[in-house]
Amino acid sequence: MRVSIRRAHIHAFFPEATATSGAYALVTMSALVAATTHAPISAIIIIFELTQTIDIIPALMTACVISSLVCQSLSKGSIRERTGVQVLLLRRARKLANRAKEVVVPGADDVLGEGDTLVVAGKWESLEEFETPR
Repeated sequence: MRVSIRRAHIHAFFPEATATSGAYALVTMSALVAATTHAPISAIIIIFELTQTIDIIPALMTACVISSLVCQSLSKGSIRERTGVQVLLLRRARKLANRAKEVVVPGADDVLGEGDTLVVAGKWESLEEFETPR
């Protein structure tokens, strides 16, 4: 309730300072596209071509660049990029029903459990750095 009252007051005194909900949706959509495709300029151009208005460009540029930078900083956390070691397989310590221990190619969502074994490949220096806890 308070947010809508504040927005109404801001819009009453500074009508150019606020935008419609559709404009906010477009900016959010372009930021999402820019982050997921790693192409902020393309997202800006696509939304500009759809709307044909220059008023939305500063907000588009800001949102697209920030979302791309955040996405890039979050995606730099892989083991290979940090240590130079490639994780090949994950052997689970627990047994499944009527089967041997599970061996999988690990993905980003896999969590290591106690007793699990990783099969890795890399240079000796990289392997030593990988084994050293931080």
